Amino acid sequence: MKTPCEIVVTKVLPVLRKELAKTLVEAGMSQREIAKKLGLTEAAVSQYLKKKRGRENIRIKKIVRKKCRELLKENRELNIKDICELCVAMKVSGMLCKLHKKYEKDLVRCNMCFGDKK
Repeated sequence: MKTPCEIVVTKVLPVLRKELAKTLVEAGMSQREIAKKLGLTEAAVSQYLKKKRGRENIRIKKIVRKKCRELLKENRELNIKDICELCVAMKVSGMLCKLHKKYEKDLVRCNMCFGDKK
């Protein structure tokens, strides 16, 4: 069985990075600047911007845009704490539980994060 964190790494993190890159481009940053801010290669940023990595997800986009505004306002790089905060926001919203159940078909009752509410 995959843990919620494994789902985040394979399904969510690419979407987060893609949305971060898109938002930072819209704010006028270059791919080089974005790569530095996100701790990625320029090639990876290019793939996110060309939609070769990361699926579109409206709910994740809302959470990520808030984080982007913070990064721009504070003029700092993305760090591990930021990624964890994004994951916590997804847990609290119930989004991570829905994704976990979607990719783990045998999951019936789960309380890994904070109790099964459904």
